[in-house]
Amino acid sequence: MDNNNIVQPADNHDLQAIPVTVDPNLVTVSLDTKAAPAEIVSDTSFRKTEIDIQKVESTINGALNTYNNMAVTLRTILTILGILAISLSIVVAAFVGEFSEIIVKVISCTSSICLAFITYFGITSKGNNSRNAWRHLQNANQRYNAGIITIGELIKAYGESEAILGETNFTYQIPTK
Repeated sequence: MDNNNIVQPADNHDLQAIPVTVDPNLVTVSLDTKAAPAEIVSDTSFRKTEIDIQKVESTINGALNTYNNMAVTLRTILTILGILAISLSIVVAAFVGEFSEIIVKVISCTSSICLAFITYFGITSKGNNSRNAWRHLQNANQRYNAGIITIGELIKAYGESEAILGETNFTYQIPTK
């Protein structure tokens, strides 16, 4: 490997330079250690990239907290809306003759709204996706902390976790006559 593509420690740590691969379109760094922040020095002066490992680790930990909070929140909402929808439907069915017509309509409408939120906002799949993204990134983070994978692979797992989350889609079809 030529000396044009070398990672030099950014701080005055007692670290040796680590060879890296520089692609003309993208700077790819594969560090084999949890070294201090490093700077890529290359004769392809089109780009200079600095890797701040602490910032990457902080971003990963923040994403893990966010994914976990999303999963817990979505599953809590799902549980509450599901219990409400089922309970209100049972109340209407069991006490249909006991309530006034307006009360039955309000309870039925509320039950339907709960089911609509669950269905149209995809709360079930979003909750599952959030938990799966957390699992994927948590696994990669633990492997990184154990020294099994590199910081580059951890960053890749972060991108994959974001893809697992997906997008929020609203599905509604207007009934045809």
